[in-house]
Amino acid sequence: AYAQEEYSSGFYFVTNHLKHLLVGGVVSAVIYFLSRPRNMRLFSVAFYGGSILLLIAVLIVGRTGGGAQRWLDFGLFTIQPSELAKTARIVRIAVYLTQNEEAVRSKNNLHSFFHGFLVPTLIFGLVCILVIFERHFSGVIIIAAIGIGMLFLGGMKFRWFGLYLVPALAVVVAIFNTDYAMDRVQSWLNKDAGALTDNWQSTQGLYAIS
Repeated sequence: AYAQEEYSSGFYFVTNHLKHLLVGGVVSAVIYFLSRPRNMRLFSVAFYGGSILLLIAVLIVGRTGGGAQRWLDFGLFTIQPSELAKTARIVRIAVYLTQNEEAVRSKNNLHSFFHGFLVPTLIFGLVCILVIFERHFSGVIIIAAIGIGMLFLGGMKFRWFGLYLVPALAVVVAIFNTDYAMDRVQSWLNKDAGALTDNWQSTQGLYAIS
């Protein structure tokens, strides 16, 4: 009834969902064939590089929604490059850590710092910086947390983890000095307020699992 009234078609949401499934299926099939083990290194670089280009594009021509500029509109569908970048940097870091396992765990501090901390941090750090410019702070936190978690599992020495305190503090300061981010924090702290507005998504998520 809602679809008929608003979009003049009772099957609007069904057909729209099928279109997205078709596009997702085609893209998934392409990625599957390109990401075979023998192509994984090249695929990880291409996937990561493509996601970086999309993150740059969204800062130039992206659509703003919910206070953050993070959507690219391709007419038939829209994408959120930061979501692609989350997966891309996971693949790239995983391939990098696999190829440099000995250097990451090396007893030589210079080798372990360069291969175990600096390079992988730059891989997900560049994504974080671009996402910060989108004002998508929750995405930054997720990207950084998963990246650091991967380095922990990959064998990075504990002494280097303390170096993440400085950028973490910078993100906290940025959140407290950005109205949009603080509004999201206040919405999270007051979940009952704005259940039909700011907290719509989180409220519906709670309903779904309750």
